[in-house]
Amino acid sequence: MKLCSKCIDSFTYDLQLSREVVGGHEFFLESLQSFENTIDQIFERLKDKALESAVYALCPYFGALWPSARALAEILCSLDKQELDGKTFLEVGCGLALPSMLASRLGALVMASDFHPDVELFFSRNIERNSLANVVYRPQSWGELSGNLGTFDIIVGSDVLYESKQPEDLAGFLVRTLKSDGVAVITDPKRPYFKDFVKVMQDSGYTASVQTHLVLDKGDKGNEVKEKEIDSVVLKKIVL
Repeated sequence: MKLCSKCIDSFTYDLQLSREVVGGHEFFLESLQSFENTIDQIFERLKDKALESAVYALCPYFGALWPSARALAEILCSLDKQELDGKTFLEVGCGLALPSMLASRLGALVMASDFHPDVELFFSRNIERNSLANVVYRPQSWGELSGNLGTFDIIVGSDVLYESKQPEDLAGFLVRTLKSDGVAVITDPKRPYFKDFVKVMQDSGYTASVQTHLVLDKGDKGNEVKEKEIDSVVLKKIVL
């Protein structure tokens, strides 16, 4: 399968279709056939146009199902259905949006968001393929999402703490956007900024329940299955 990029002229993604099962819920996802090969192809295309500096901004991290997203989906699946049914749900940095699709299947009113211009192409195809409802997409990074979103019962994100400024920025976003009785869940592949983020949230008046999970990592081409440690934190506002 192939899919044309809307932000890189005449560039076509090579896709694969994979079956993912989370807690008995089955999903079919279109994703990159090879993340590494796609990066190489994009670099070659942009290098020809003297746009090497754009490779980072256009790097298709969104196109692979990373272990942190698997861990987040498994955590959501462990919740009682009533904790999601009818609740407003926001996923930031959604990528392939498996957690959002699971939340939709469990009855949540879902908004997914990401900054890469091509995420919506994959998102719309995967939502349609899995016949999901009550799901909308917002093409912005969580750092750019405006205050007119309102607030959410549940906010989640996976592997969104990879720059030094992001613990403070993400914490500020959650404080503004999470309902006072809401829950946030963030998963992270043991990056150095995760602990900083947890500390900022605790200092902002939230309880933080941290756990480590073993999650299957299928590798770039799905043929190198191994276990990977993923940290998670469940955040709730302290009510005095």
